[in-house]
Amino acid sequence: MALAKLGAKSIANIDTDTDNNAIKCRAIYENTRDALLRSYEWNFAIERAELAQLATTPVYGFDYEYTLPTSPYCLRVLEMESGTSFEIEGRKLLTNEDECKIKYIKRIVNPAQLDALFITVMVDSLAAQLAI
Repeated sequence: MALAKLGAKSIANIDTDTDNNAIKCRAIYENTRDALLRSYEWNFAIERAELAQLATTPVYGFDYEYTLPTSPYCLRVLEMESGTSFEIEGRKLLTNEDECKIKYIKRIVNPAQLDALFITVMVDSLAAQLAI
């Protein structure tokens, strides 16, 4: 769809096509998708999870640390159930709470699960990047 906006030759499959347009699309698709998912609280991308406490603790500032979810992959933590403060450092959530339930933005890899408005924004973003 982004290529069509630019009047460029379309591709049938981003994963298997080998022409120049497919290569360019492959190079920017995943990063663009993830950046756009992180940029807004998209309802279709919200997930909830209870995190397992790690045996290690932060060196200072917080009492507990938790690993962020990987299935589905956490792109951005929106809130903790308790409403207490937390920080994200790398793939860990640091907090003073001994229990951690979060609401977060998940990575969505199946295009059929993407919202129509999100697709519009993503197509425009991809087209802008490809136009260069």
